[in-house]
Amino acid sequence: MHIIFLTRKRFGVITIILGLMILTLALGYNFNDGLKFTSLMQNDIYSLKEYESKDQNLSYKLPSDWKTSARDMKIDNIKYYNEFVSKDSSISGSVAVIQNPEAIGAYVEFVKNLENSNNPIEKVTKVEKKLQTKIGYLLRYEARDLDLKVYDYYQYYIKNKDSIYTFQFSVRKDKNKANMLSTFDTIFKTVTLK
Repeated sequence: MHIIFLTRKRFGVITIILGLMILTLALGYNFNDGLKFTSLMQNDIYSLKEYESKDQNLSYKLPSDWKTSARDMKIDNIKYYNEFVSKDSSISGSVAVIQNPEAIGAYVEFVKNLENSNNPIEKVTKVEKKLQTKIGYLLRYEARDLDLKVYDYYQYYIKNKDSIYTFQFSVRKDKNKANMLSTFDTIFKTVTLK
């Protein structure tokens, strides 16, 4: 059995190493947050504007230079709907509150099954996403419009109480950048459900 004696020199070295490890972890968390905002800036997004739906206990942020248009959908299940488009029209999408929580699982499976049909939807992936303490989903897929242009779709779904909150982003394939998913994740994380 060996007994390890700590001299002042060894104790000093160990203290410095532990201190550097803690500093590295702290800087790593800050660096990660900085990367999120860098991905926004790389997509010409410099500030975010907050939107609220007080009736649906929802607030979220979108880039301040995007055009938005809140509409009444005249459909019983859709309680809130806001469309948006980027200033260069390369990104479009919508935010919706759907009052039917059972529909989320069925809809996710429906979209996944479209890939196996004759529909022009391809490369469907489903990823679990966490927002605050809730678990939601991100569906990513490619689809063609009537002019046969290919679009990448990113659809976020999260259930809260008796509603489903959806955030959809679509980008033309030729305008899509490698960091677009990080940008959409950052926007999605601005969502606050009450």
